[in-house]
Amino acid sequence: MTTLKEALRNRYANLGLGEKAFDGVAAFLLKGKTVSTDEDINALAEGEEAGTLLRLLQSETDTIRTRNSQLSKELDGLKNKVKPDNEEPEKQPDIEKEDGMKTILARMEALEKSLKDREDTERLSQFRTELRAAMKSAGSSNDNILDLVTANAVRNGEETAEDAANRLKADYDATYRKFYGNGTLPPAGGGTGGQIADEDFKEALIKAGKLPKQE
Repeated sequence: MTTLKEALRNRYANLGLGEKAFDGVAAFLLKGKTVSTDEDINALAEGEEAGTLLRLLQSETDTIRTRNSQLSKELDGLKNKVKPDNEEPEKQPDIEKEDGMKTILARMEALEKSLKDREDTERLSQFRTELRAAMKSAGSSNDNILDLVTANAVRNGEETAEDAANRLKADYDATYRKFYGNGTLPPAGGGTGGQIADEDFKEALIKAGKLPKQE
């Protein structure tokens, strides 16, 4: 025996409905009814109620399809229209953020370097002050010679100011002899010696601000 769904599908095939539509209408028509023959099936399929229900479904389906098609076109149109505008602002903030981060990192590196340089300068200045004091304490007390000997002095590793003073004692004595003559050094290498005999030494002291400039 032919099922009511099959009978409805054969009769209303031109409506373009799907299987679920015929299933639903067949179930609705069979509800509370006893069907035992093909004639009963055909009677239900050809009845006004079946045609009305299926045409209503067709109309509703067509409306939904048309609306979906319109929405799909509108959505595609919006995508094509809005996508370039949306993508560019999305990329631009990323570029700006990347550039901003590079700028921040560059500034941080510059600041870190500046702080390190300042700390190194302060440590070196402190070392030379301690070195000068250590050399004076050991008797190498001529300020002019100390200016020249300590001007470019640097710490060797972890040595103390006293160790550096001992290391530079020979330089102090040699520089003193060079500019104050080869006679006997003042006690412990200190003192002021006699007249400054070397023009180079005079120039060095002038540059160091220890002697007035000669007009």
